[in-house]
Amino acid sequence: MLWFKYFSEGGETMTMKQEGGWVRLLKIAARCGNECGYGNIGVTEKMGFTFEQMAHMMRITRKEWVELSRFFVQNNMVIIGPDGVITIVKWQDYQGEYLRVREWKRKRERNNGTGLETPKKKKEEEEEEEEELKNKQKIYQWWQAMEHLPKHKTPAPHEKGMTKALEAYSLEEIQQAISNYNAVMGLPKEYWFSYKWALGEFCSRGVIKFTDSVKPLENFKIKGGNNGAYQKGNGIYAGAAMPKPGKYAHLSE
Repeated sequence: MLWFKYFSEGGETMTMKQEGGWVRLLKIAARCGNECGYGNIGVTEKMGFTFEQMAHMMRITRKEWVELSRFFVQNNMVIIGPDGVITIVKWQDYQGEYLRVREWKRKRERNNGTGLETPKKKKEEEEEEEEELKNKQKIYQWWQAMEHLPKHKTPAPHEKGMTKALEAYSLEEIQQAISNYNAVMGLPKEYWFSYKWALGEFCSRGVIKFTDSVKPLENFKIKGGNNGAYQKGNGIYAGAAMPKPGKYAHLSE
């Protein structure tokens, strides 16, 4: 289950379509970096998604995403950097406190609101922890079986990332994302994406980019020498005019 706090200053001026898009964008930001509270959306911290990838994740057309992103930028709701990374304005102001309150509430719920852990709650918590440990082990084994991904001596350093991934995705979705990442990394002449992650990093930042729902095997494929994605020295998106550093008043195709 994914948790995030909805916030919008001036939300009363938005249309239903714009507000729905804002909620969806906050959800994507939560999956990209809710644990760190950065509120950033991108392939990596220094590389943004393409227009097509963002449109697919938002479940709208490319044109609709361009219009929405322009609205969000002009209303100081997001900042789009020269590298294409989207930053939610005031993310930490809202989500930082919310995450602390959420954890406090979870502890109270586990303790039946009394501050004391009941036998039933303790058993349920132990069963949940056991299930999570089993799923982490399955993720680790799945990763280790991949031919083109780095091998790790122990899953311990990567448990935090796996925990985060399991909060937002099913075991099957994580395994499929790992398989897709392995396929892309194994064919550097066919796919332009080459960022190398360790297991924990991938679980924290990469799962959202490689689930079947965002079609990574299509979006990361090199197409005729101009893949329509971020390329160093060639702008963020092929054929797209993006704002200059520090200039976010306009966003056009």
